[in-house]
Amino acid sequence: LGLIPSYPNRYMNYGRIPRPDFMRARLIEFMDQISFEESKPGDILWMGWRKGLPMHLGIITDHNGRGIIHSFFQAGKVVETVLTLDFEILADSYWRYRGITDE
Repeated sequence: LGLIPSYPNRYMNYGRIPRPDFMRARLIEFMDQISFEESKPGDILWMGWRKGLPMHLGIITDHNGRGIIHSFFQAGKVVETVLTLDFEILADSYWRYRGITDE
């Protein structure tokens, strides 16, 4: 989509173990943090499976900001999920690619 530069070599071999510090730096590099109230389909949700340890990304779809598309290990595939209150507690932050507008 041209929202970020072509895949730089420094992102190769990221590994299977998420690194929240690296993830936050990349989010800051390419996106703007927004509030939950500002979020809309196409924005990014950064969350974790434990409070305070975000390491998973989802693309917001709909369902009042609670629907996301994400890679779900237990299912072995990418799925669309509607977040429950339990999952909302694990939400760390919401992000939008720079340059995205409603126009």
